[in-house]
Amino acid sequence: DYLVKPYSSRSLSAIIARWLTPLSPAGTNAGTETTPPLDPVKLAEVRALMGSQFAALLATFAATARDQLQQAQRAHRTKDGDALLDAAHRLKNTAGDIGATRLHATASTLEQDLKRGAFPATGIDRLEQSCREAIAAAAQLQDREHHA
Repeated sequence: DYLVKPYSSRSLSAIIARWLTPLSPAGTNAGTETTPPLDPVKLAEVRALMGSQFAALLATFAATARDQLQQAQRAHRTKDGDALLDAAHRLKNTAGDIGATRLHATASTLEQDLKRGAFPATGIDRLEQSCREAIAAAAQLQDREHHA
């Protein structure tokens, strides 16, 4: 993919969306989830603000999200509702900063459930999945940034 200068944020967003939409094993875009893990419009804004530090920000996001997910998993395993609430809140904020919309929504839902006293008895699978997708998308974008 390439963009011809001058380019618009809309054309940049369209390219980023194609990069971040997960591929099915056959190599075509998966049809079950149409929203990419990372919001291309938010990414374009963040890239414009960060400039040459954008790739470093993606790496920081991935490391932070990975650590916060581990904290959430540990809190769930030990049935520590306060620690899980804190981890969900942090993941929500981290996701919002970079435009990881699915992770943000999942963490926000978990946070609200915990505030109402509903500890997830069956696990935090959706949080784990959306976090892994966002981390993978950030890593993919970071790789493209290094090769651009």
